[in-house]
Amino acid sequence: MDKEAVKERIKFYTELLKLLWVLLIALGGGLSSLFLRGVEGFKELLLILVGFILFVLVLLGIVIVVKSIQKLLKSMEEIND
Repeated sequence: MDKEAVKERIKFYTELLKLLWVLLIALGGGLSSLFLRGVEGFKELLLILVGFILFVLVLLGIVIVVKSIQKLLKSMEEIND
């Protein structure tokens, strides 16, 4: 992969990382409001469970994107050498 392609891929992953962080913050806010309101029935419990699963998946996505960016930065260093 040439240097320009690596740069573009890093830019793409950086924008994806920003989007995932915003999504994580929004999910965290929603979950905290559900927790503070209290669980009154099955519907609220289901929303909390689904929200928590999505929270964990987005967190995992952030880790994967960060690892991909690190890998691309290493390959960029190898291209420069």
